[in-house]
Amino acid sequence: MVVVEPAGIGDADKVAALKNVPVLAVFGDYFGVDARWATLRKTAETYFERIQQAGGSVRIADLPQMGIRGNGHMLIMDRNNLEVAAIIQKWLAEQPGLYK
Repeated sequence: MVVVEPAGIGDADKVAALKNVPVLAVFGDYFGVDARWATLRKTAETYFERIQQAGGSVRIADLPQMGIRGNGHMLIMDRNNLEVAAIIQKWLAEQPGLYK
């Protein structure tokens, strides 16, 4: 499962259902600009932690930490969208059994 700047998440009481579903969460910049985005990100990260505690695999791609800057909420519409898409594609290609 790939989530890009998720503004909503699943039911925290049902995270065990995702323990065999690898997850990639992609986050861009500007979380400090508006408190609601910081809250949404924290909620999502807590959810992803719950998935990991249930035995699932979650990777968070924090683009600014990766040296990729300038992305708002609509990352795929930003000028560096091919760079963002390459990160997602690489992660997908690394998932065992995804491509047969």
